[in-house]
Amino acid sequence: VSGDPQDVSAETAMKRKVWTDFTIKCFLQSLEIHAKNPRGEGLATDEIVCRLQWLIGPGDDDAFQKGISRVPEQIWLKSLPSLICGLAREPQASLIKPLLKRIAAKFPQATIYPIYSALARAKDPREVNANVNFQNNTGGESARDVFESMPMDVVKSGLVGHLEEIMQHLYGSHPLLLPHLEKLIGQIQIILKPRFEEILLSAARSLLDSCFKFPNVHTTEENGVIPMEIRQRINEYYDAQDLVEAEEREAKNSFFKELRVNDLSQLIDKLSSAVRNLQTKLNSLPNFLPLHTLSPFLSNFSLDHIEIPGQYFQETDPGADLHVMIHSFHPRIKLVKERGAITRRFEVIGTDGRTYPFLACQSTGDLTNLWQLLQRTNPLFTSSLPTRKRSACLNSPWTFNLSRNMSVLKSPLDEKLFSLAHIFEEHCRKSQMDPLIAYRHLILPHSNNVNTTIKHQVFTELAKTVPENILREFVHMKARKEIGSSSFVAEYSSRKRAAVEMGLYSFLGHILAVPNRNPENIYMSPSGSLLHFSFSPDMSADPQKGVPFRYTANINSLVSFTGSSALFSSV
Repeated sequence: VSGDPQDVSAETAMKRKVWTDFTIKCFLQSLEIHAKNPRGEGLATDEIVCRLQWLIGPGDDDAFQKGISRVPEQIWLKSLPSLICGLAREPQASLIKPLLKRIAAKFPQATIYPIYSALARAKDPREVNANVNFQNNTGGESARDVFESMPMDVVKSGLVGHLEEIMQHLYGSHPLLLPHLEKLIGQIQIILKPRFEEILLSAARSLLDSCFKFPNVHTTEENGVIPMEIRQRINEYYDAQDLVEAEEREAKNSFFKELRVNDLSQLIDKLSSAVRNLQTKLNSLPNFLPLHTLSPFLSNFSLDHIEIPGQYFQETDPGADLHVMIHSFHPRIKLVKERGAITRRFEVIGTDGRTYPFLACQSTGDLTNLWQLLQRTNPLFTSSLPTRKRSACLNSPWTFNLSRNMSVLKSPLDEKLFSLAHIFEEHCRKSQMDPLIAYRHLILPHSNNVNTTIKHQVFTELAKTVPENILREFVHMKARKEIGSSSFVAEYSSRKRAAVEMGLYSFLGHILAVPNRNPENIYMSPSGSLLHFSFSPDMSADPQKGVPFRYTANINSLVSFTGSSALFSSV
């Protein structure tokens, strides 16, 4: 190549700009055509939106703004969480924000929930710290890669500003509707608020699980001394101001102050005792709570213009005039006690006379992003005649986040969720077995020389005491009880469904580097459907954070057996 290198570089940049603008125009035209013929061939709309977000950058304002003016608003609805994530990155934010305002003006009841979820998480300081770590691990690359090379707290403050601006636009466009929607969300938060004992039990269980990582080969502490990692976590719980209400803060501080001991064995005994006592208190709660004592507003709900959430996910015109409105709320809230935590279930009665159940679950991850991920990956698993690809999909209930740690799922009427940890602990309770005490008993003789080999031997000895049919027996009992079938069909259907979803989740977890696929993060319904909490990629690729999928002896017993008609063969 001859000529001035600067001229060659400028010419190359100009060509890239021309082709980028051309590609953006083609994608937007494809969305426009797809809106007129949604059953036509070609890429799915959410895939096109994903590619557009990757493409747009500095200088693409003209091509993008001209193109989106011809694309109907409903085309973007399924990609709302992805578009909202784009607000945290410049220069995408300046291009996406006008589009989100336009969508919000036409579909306020579709936009309010993901905007509210994103705003609640963006204002959480713990979320800022998590994203700072994410940016540090990804290197803070350029705008068209992952994040701008700027401090993530600046990006987060910018995200809050963009989200609040969209909320103000919603108020200006719908001044009568928005206050009612915000009050509805606020009252749902009140009825789903976890109890003081639940918060303490969750923290105590987390600390207790951490204690049993020590002593190990990665610890530099002397045997019996509490590792610095656990000391720091106890201090963080003690100093946290937003963990509980102001009137409960003194009791919370007293609880964690008693955990400031010097001996690891003594700390384990205190935490074990606390877990048992808190578990007993929660088990003594009634199975139902009257709605009128928690929220008179929801108990006497009289608004006739609020839609039941989760009706805006088809690619054609949603037809808001055909959507079901909220008529009333069921007078009782069901408490599902599961491994110490309580899953709350409330039901909304629509104007069509049907009941729409919702589950409130504690989760440390953004289930809204998980829902969109599953919406995008499920089409990849559907059957294809030319390739003989089998039809499969993952359970993807619509969800939104009330806060960083609370998510609401729209679930089928007969579905209940049980974590794998709960299933195992129910077996331990019935068989009067305590695996933590057994682990301590087996590991203490080797406490002066604990290495990987010793830990493997202890685990092998402990595994011998655990039957391999716990999960299979659980599905056997629950499938027949909940689904109501007396034949083997219900059990086989549930096990086949579990095999499909475990395989697909393992595939996604592996390619996305999702850590911590612990039993408490994996939930199963009696029909075999799975739901993974905290399903977020970890860019640090730290091998100490756990494997991306689970395949234990109990899971093997559930999803497979020998013969040509085995579950994996029939999937």
